[in-house]
Amino acid sequence: MIEARQQTLKEPVCFEGIGVHTGHQVSLVVKPAPVDHGFVFVRIDLEGHPKVPAEVSYVVDTARGTTIAHDDVFIHTIEHLLSALIGIGVDNALIEIDGDEVPILDGSSACFAEKIKDSGMIEQESFRKCFAVSEPIAVEKSGMSLTALPYEGLRISFTIEYEHPYLPEQSKSYLYSSDTFIEEVARARTFCFDFEVDYLKNKGLIKGGSLENAVVITDQGILNENLRFEDEFVRHKILDIIGDLVLLGSRINAHIVSHKSGHHLNVELVKALKKEILKQEGVENPPKKNLMKQGRVLSVNDIQQIIPHRYPFLLIDRIIETDGEKTAVGLKNVTVNEPFFQGHFPGHMIMPGVLILEALAQTAACLMLAKVDKEGLIAYFMSMDQVKFRRPVLPGDTLLLKVVLVRARNKVGAVEGHAYVGEEVVAQGRFKFAFVDEEK
Repeated sequence: MIEARQQTLKEPVCFEGIGVHTGHQVSLVVKPAPVDHGFVFVRIDLEGHPKVPAEVSYVVDTARGTTIAHDDVFIHTIEHLLSALIGIGVDNALIEIDGDEVPILDGSSACFAEKIKDSGMIEQESFRKCFAVSEPIAVEKSGMSLTALPYEGLRISFTIEYEHPYLPEQSKSYLYSSDTFIEEVARARTFCFDFEVDYLKNKGLIKGGSLENAVVITDQGILNENLRFEDEFVRHKILDIIGDLVLLGSRINAHIVSHKSGHHLNVELVKALKKEILKQEGVENPPKKNLMKQGRVLSVNDIQQIIPHRYPFLLIDRIIETDGEKTAVGLKNVTVNEPFFQGHFPGHMIMPGVLILEALAQTAACLMLAKVDKEGLIAYFMSMDQVKFRRPVLPGDTLLLKVVLVRARNKVGAVEGHAYVGEEVVAQGRFKFAFVDEEK
């Protein structure tokens, strides 16, 4: 295979627009960068102009988009811009932004890709890094799957299934080329169903969404005037995964086969690929960092690095506050789709009280097990005392899970926890844990 050299922009390119989720007006400048720089965001609206690299270790959220952060500096919805950059052949760029979300523009990558390509690119002196998948690497969750297979080049085969009259099953296989990216992929727009709109707004999302930047699907048809492709929806999913693959920090030779995956599973695959790269480089077990340092928000991906719980028994969505030593606050959005509501109770849905306690315990386990000296351990319940339930927790509630460390020894820990909905305590208790080697 012929090695290709890295490329950067010939000159800065400017964009302005609104963030689809935050609704914030933002300006963004994509600038040339040196070899091996990769893609780095700079928040020029904040003191010190903090930087956040577009790398998988900085991903903190994958709800309806990919968000990266460093400490308390966030960049939301990065995937369309990253897809445009890598799609047209850019390897290195400094991205200055004066807000916390990349503008959505028309909901696709085309505006980014066309303007950057028109500005011209410069070939650089170093060759591109490229990871070649040598054996299948797969991730899956809840009927969704994503697999990387050995392949010469990059091919993405994607299937979506929504069981909707105006969004039938769609499949497409795309062989990546910077020559075809704009015409075949970049023009495909993001989409959602009309029944999702109120739910997303209630979660503080799509504040900047409109028919100008998203395709909306109803039971009566498509609200927008025209689709750009008959299979625009699956093409946009391919666009998204190309953007999320950028987080690997390397080009990739693979056949990526997806069945209904989204940003969360995309990021999980990138993590698995990154792990394989580190293994090949002789860094199988990189030093564990203390994720629970003061002030840091932990995403569900971070949480899964600390505790072993997985769907459907992972009951916290994020850690939103911690001092890194004695206190932590977890958050759980209780949705109507929770699996326990199927039987508890049909027609009268209430979150089981024991699962509220379990959510508190998982928050406490994150606080205690994140420390380096607890690596390789899991937390077992020893006892629960002074447990009280104050009121039912219902679909649509947001649980705040506040825990305070009471005692911590080498093999035993104790916490006090209170679960809130709004300012009202819904459950409380004191918990003791034993720390056990996960290999036993």
